Amino acid sequence: MNNSTFTRHTIPGNFNLFCVAILLTIFLILTTAAGYNPEDAVSYAEKFWETPNHTCGNYSDCSPWSYWGTSYCGYASHGGDCANFVSQCVLAGGNEDLNQGGVCRGYPCGREEIGADKLQQCLKTYHGWIDLGIGELKAPPPEIRPGDVLMYSNSSGIATHATLVVRVSEGQAFVAAHSSAQYDRIYTYLADSEHSWYRWLHNPGGELPDTVNKPAVGRLETADCQVLRGWAQDRNDSQISIRVRLYFDADTGITNGAMVELTASQSRQYLCELRGYCSLGFTLPTPYSLMDNSEHIIYAYGLDTQDSSAILLNGCPASITCTPEIPAGVKRKISSRQSRTDYWRLNDFSDRIPAGDSLIGAVKKGPAWPKKPQLIKSSSGSESVWISDNGFLRSVSEDVLSNWRLDSLTPDTIWAKDDIASAVKGPRLRLRPCIVSSSDSVYYMIDDSLYETSVEGKTPRGSNSFAAKEQHTFKELTIYDIKGRIVHRISGKNREFSYLDLQRLHKGGHIGSGLYLIVWKEGKTIFSKKWTVGR
Repeated sequence: MNNSTFTRHTIPGNFNLFCVAILLTIFLILTTAAGYNPEDAVSYAEKFWETPNHTCGNYSDCSPWSYWGTSYCGYASHGGDCANFVSQCVLAGGNEDLNQGGVCRGYPCGREEIGADKLQQCLKTYHGWIDLGIGELKAPPPEIRPGDVLMYSNSSGIATHATLVVRVSEGQAFVAAHSSAQYDRIYTYLADSEHSWYRWLHNPGGELPDTVNKPAVGRLETADCQVLRGWAQDRNDSQISIRVRLYFDADTGITNGAMVELTASQSRQYLCELRGYCSLGFTLPTPYSLMDNSEHIIYAYGLDTQDSSAILLNGCPASITCTPEIPAGVKRKISSRQSRTDYWRLNDFSDRIPAGDSLIGAVKKGPAWPKKPQLIKSSSGSESVWISDNGFLRSVSEDVLSNWRLDSLTPDTIWAKDDIASAVKGPRLRLRPCIVSSSDSVYYMIDDSLYETSVEGKTPRGSNSFAAKEQHTFKELTIYDIKGRIVHRISGKNREFSYLDLQRLHKGGHIGSGLYLIVWKEGKTIFSKKWTVGR
C-alpha cells in the first residue's frame, strides 16, 4: 500500500491570465519586432519629412498613406501630424499594421495611428516595443538606435509629441518629425513643460541578416539650375563607393531619355557620422541642354554592388526649369567636330546651352579655341596641373579636370619649375565647359578673355593683337613664346616702345617667326597682348 498522497492544486484564474499575457508579449516580440527593418523606417522619414506623402480628403484617398497634418485635412483636433508620420515610418520599416482595435485604431487609413499617446500605448501593448523608461530630459539609453521612437511627454507621462530616431552618435540621438517638419534634429530640441519628459521606445527586432542583399539607400539632396548633388550607399558593402545613374526626362529602362552614370565617391563630413562612411557623395553640374525654359524631370538611382539592381534614391523624382543664359565672357571658335568631341570630349547634352543666334551674336569674339588640350606638369613633383592656351598657362584643379572629363589624360609636357614660374599666367580654366552653336552649326567655347585681362585684372587698350601704330611707355617688357618661355626682356624707366621696335627685334634675329605674348608694366599695372611674327 502506497502511503504517498496526491494533492490537487488549483491555479488561480488571474495567474492563468498573467501567463497568457507573458506568452503573448513574447510572441509579439518574436513575430512583430523580428521583421522590423530600422533602415527602411529611417529611409521613409528621410524621404517624407519635408515633402509629406500627402493625400488630403476622405479616408478612401489613402494610397498608400495620407498626410493629415493641417487643419484643412482634419487633424487640427489632434494637434498635428506627428504620430501619423511616425506611424507611417514604422510601418515602412515592416511593423505590422496598427489596427488591432482599442488604442490601435488604425485611423484614418486603416493602418496608422494619429495620436501620440495612443501610438505609444499601441506600440508597447500590441507590438512588442520595449519601454526603456521615462525621465525629465532623459538621455538616450544605450539600446537606442535609428528606427526607434522618442515620445515627448508632460510631467504626468502623457505623450504629447512623437518622433523617430534617425541617427545615434556619441550618445546623442537625432530625430525626425512632423508638425513642424524636422530631420536630424538633436533630441533636446523640445524641452518646454509639455515636452520635457522623454520616453524612449525600442524595437527589439534586428537588422536583416548579412546574408540578405539589402537595397541601396541615398538621397538626391539638391536639384537646381547649377548642380545635382546627393549621396548613395550599398547597405551590404557600406564602406565602398557605388555607381549612381541619373536619368533625365525618362525613368530607368526607358530609352528615349538621357542618362549619366557616375561614382558616388566624394567625401562629405556629415556622411561620416550619418552613414558611417564619408566617401558616398556625388555631384554633377546641371547639364546645360536642360536650360531651355522647359520643365525637366530627374531620377537618381543607386546601383547595388551585388546584382546591379537600380534603387530610386529619396528626393526623386525632382524637377527643374531653367532659362538659357550665356555666362559672361568671350566666344572662341572651335575648329572642328574632331576637336570638339574627340580631343576635348565635349557633348551637346552636358555642355551646350541651347541659345539662339541673337544671344550668341551679342557675345564678343575671342581667339580660336586650342585644337587639343595640352596639359603641363612641373618637374618639381608638384601635383599642380596647367593647360597651355595661346601662350598663357592656365591653372586646372582636380575638380575642373573631372568636370571637363580630362582627368584620365596624362600631362603632355613636363616643364622645369622655373619655366612655369616665369610663364605668363592666364585666367583659371572655368569650372566646367560651356559651348554654344549658331544656326550654321559653328561651335564656340564661352570662356574668359585671355588678352583683355592682365595679371592684375586691368583692361589694356586697343585690340587683342599688337597694332602697327601702337606705342607704349614701360618700366619692364617681357616677350614669351607659345610655351611660355622668356625669349626677350627689356628694362628701363619710362622707356617707349612701338610696333617698329618689335619688328627690329625680329629683323635683328632676336625673335623668330611665330606667335608671342608681350607683357609690359605701366606704373603698377600689367598689360599683355599677342604678337604674330610672319615668316
